[in-house]
Amino acid sequence: MDLLAAVSSLLLGACADPTEEEADEGQEGEASGAVTIGSADFPESEVVAYLYAHALEDASVEVSTSMNIGSREAYVPALEDGSIDLIPEYTGNLLFYLDEDSEATDADSINDELPAALEERGLEMLTPPRRNPPTPSSSPQRPPRTGT
Repeated sequence: MDLLAAVSSLLLGACADPTEEEADEGQEGEASGAVTIGSADFPESEVVAYLYAHALEDASVEVSTSMNIGSREAYVPALEDGSIDLIPEYTGNLLFYLDEDSEATDADSINDELPAALEERGLEMLTPPRRNPPTPSSSPQRPPRTGT
C-alpha cells in the first residue's frame, strides 16, 4: 500500500475540540490547548501520525504525541477517555471493528456508515484525505527496453 495515498485512512478524533480552552474549576481556568496525536503499534500508523503532528505544528497548534499505543482495543478507549485526541485509522477496518454486521463494500458506503458507528461512542470522523490516483509501475508511453 502506498503510504502517502493511504486511500482508506482517516483521522479519527474525539468530539470535543482539543484546541478550545476549557475553564475547568479543578484546573484553575487553565487548559493546555495541546492536541495529543496517537498511533497504532505499527510503523505506517506512526509515520502518518507524525505527518499530522507536523502539519498541525506548522499551523501553530501545540501538539504532543503518544505513539505505538497498540491495537484498536487499546486506542479506541484512549480516544473515548481523552487520553489522545486524534489517530490515523483505516476507515473500513474501523467500521468492521465497531459494527461487525456492516455490509459496506466500498469507500463511499464505508464513509457513509462510519460516522454513525463512531457517534455511538462519542467519536467523530474527520474528513479523509483525498485519494491519489494509483501510480503505474510502468508507463505505456515509454518504449520497451532493448538489450544492451
